[in-house]
Amino acid sequence: MNKALKRIAVISAILILIGILMAFVEIFSFSMDFYAGEFEKLGTAEDIGISHDDAVRAMQVLLDYLKGKRDDIDLTVRRYGMEISFYNEKEYIHMIDVRALYRTARLVGFIGAGAGLLFMILSLIFAKDARKDILDGYILGNFIFFGILLALGLFAAIDFDTFWVSFHRVFFSNDLWLMDPYKDNMILLCEEEMFFDLVIRTAACSLIVIGAMLVTAVIWRKKESDRQREQTEG
Repeated sequence: MNKALKRIAVISAILILIGILMAFVEIFSFSMDFYAGEFEKLGTAEDIGISHDDAVRAMQVLLDYLKGKRDDIDLTVRRYGMEISFYNEKEYIHMIDVRALYRTARLVGFIGAGAGLLFMILSLIFAKDARKDILDGYILGNFIFFGILLALGLFAAIDFDTFWVSFHRVFFSNDLWLMDPYKDNMILLCEEEMFFDLVIRTAACSLIVIGAMLVTAVIWRKKESDRQREQTEG
């Protein structure tokens, strides 16, 4: 029974950590302060030929669409003194795919994390004799998760272009994400440097929370080990 609980704890730990990572992705991905700062740093508005305010509005439109607050991404801006429609049909169709992916990932990720967290809480409360094994499973799940995250992080740090292309090829069944900077403003607005900063910020905050939880689990596991040893010796 304890071995089964340990295996479930490994899976639960990975699900919980994915949920934490997704929570920070959502926090930073929908932070307009983050994007405004990135546009200032990268000179995005100037490169596109629009005002900083219009660049912020263009990003707000995308985020509102992802959240379901609007049904399209239609936006008119002034570019080099002329009014233009900022997004084209290809970009809109791509955003349909992005929204579907976002909603699926959010639903599966948070339900999985909730189930994993519920298992850990209930098992640690009611399966007192198996706490050491459950905590062992949680710690092992952390190492597996960190191993995967480290591999992906190194991949992104060494060759972010290839990492970004691989990500899109895995999660999208078409090539609409391959955009032309001369025709598609979305690729000018959403620069790779911005996404790289988003990944780094998300990973850093996730690691702080996950690390704190791991330290807690290690300390608790040691106490359970000491308690079991004292019971055996007694």
